[in-house]
Amino acid sequence: MKHVKCEICGSDNSNAVCSAKCPDGTSRENFIINKCEICGFVFVNPRPDKDEMRSFYFEEYYGKPSRIMKIVANSAISVFSFLRKRRIYKYKKSGKLLDIGCGDGVFLNYMRARDWKVFGVETSESGYKLCEQKKINVSKELNFQGESFDIITLWQSLEHMESPARVLREIHKVLSENGVLIISAPNINSMEYAIFKKFWFHLDLPRHLNHFSVATLKKLLQKSGFKVLKTEHCSFEYNPYGLMQTIMNTFTPEFNFFYKFAKRNKTQGKKFILNMAITLPSLIILAIPAFFISYVFSFFKRGGVVHLYAKKNS
Repeated sequence: MKHVKCEICGSDNSNAVCSAKCPDGTSRENFIINKCEICGFVFVNPRPDKDEMRSFYFEEYYGKPSRIMKIVANSAISVFSFLRKRRIYKYKKSGKLLDIGCGDGVFLNYMRARDWKVFGVETSESGYKLCEQKKINVSKELNFQGESFDIITLWQSLEHMESPARVLREIHKVLSENGVLIISAPNINSMEYAIFKKFWFHLDLPRHLNHFSVATLKKLLQKSGFKVLKTEHCSFEYNPYGLMQTIMNTFTPEFNFFYKFAKRNKTQGKKFILNMAITLPSLIILAIPAFFISYVFSFFKRGGVVHLYAKKNS
């Protein structure tokens, strides 16, 4: 474990605001998030070092669902990839795309089929191998000197970065003059976090090292030489399910039970029948209310996830 200072303002003056264990049961450690008293940035401190973090990105992290759940998951992924494509097409219809934190490369594969030149950055060994299997041009580092990308995306990945400021500075170097940066990240200023705290699905300690609000993410972008073009609070891809799983986390014996069962076909194994008996009716009962409530939260700019669009500051 190592101590860090605020990534935005460099202050060492912060206070603990919440603590939680890893939702996978990977560690018994209680991880703490601190809020900087100077700029309000929220981050994990102290945090695992690089070697310690590897254990939290295990082989099944990017999914090994059962055959039935794979069919369901592939359908959802297709819809989500389409929604991501729509966000990109607001600014560019073709060109060169870099996805940082590209995971298993499914989205890049989707965009490549639509004639985009695609590249990815993925630091986890499991994700990197899955990208290689799909023959995606993937790197473990942001080392594209001399390249100019029309679109650079970070879908739920900037919160994982050890130094988001450094990553944004590197992005600034390789984004074209007319290029657009799209960031999707959990919103620590959401009603979900305000109400549920350690039960929040998107807290995901310690993998989520950084916990952004719109205000702190804008500060970080401006510090890195970007101008924010637009902010969106509605996210069909993340908000309804995120709220539903958060609510279920308050009363199911196993944390994120359905998420782990659906995505990885792997749970901790204890009280499986009880977890399933609680989860299945909860999904039916909560699905429609979670959909509407999440959009009410989004309307008031307190949704679980935010999307920011930015370009280089002229």
